[in-house]
Amino acid sequence: MTSPLFATPIGKRYRWFAWHPVKTGDRGWQWLRFVHRQRFQTKLHLPGPIDQFFHHIVDPEEKP
Repeated sequence: MTSPLFATPIGKRYRWFAWHPVKTGDRGWQWLRFVHRQRFQTKLHLPGPIDQFFHHIVDPEEKP
């Protein structure tokens, strides 16, 4: 499973229909299909403003 390196999750992952193109962490650009979406924020010990963003993945439980 991919996850942002310098971010902390602040919400649960949920299934979401990508009605506009989104860049996923595991499969590149996806559009008009279901993806899993989770909200993250940059870690508090990093300099600069706190930024919140969504991270998208297609397969949350990928098998190697």
